[in-house]
Amino acid sequence: MTYSTQSIYDIFKLIVECSYDGIYVTDGKANTIFVNKSYENITGIPKRYLIGANMKKLVEEGYFSESGSIKAIEQKKEITLSQKLKSGKSIFGIFSSGSCHLFICPSF
Repeated sequence: MTYSTQSIYDIFKLIVECSYDGIYVTDGKANTIFVNKSYENITGIPKRYLIGANMKKLVEEGYFSESGSIKAIEQKKEITLSQKLKSGKSIFGIFSSGSCHLFICPSF
């Protein structure tokens, strides 16, 4: 059985959207390229404010106290940190390094 690139992408997206953990993905320049529904639920920030936005701008606007994506890009290593959100809520997450930066916000 063979799958097209599009069908593999659709399967991957479905799996990620079904995760209870919040998943936030930026590119190598800290531009937000994907946010799953759990991340929206955990943070209370609608993805329409995040998709396409650069993390530097989001920090400047107060959505986040700091950016793990920017730190992972600058330090070229995995980063673990706690962020304070505009709402006052704090979240904990792991930021991986590479050409895309994945932030996982556990649902606990």
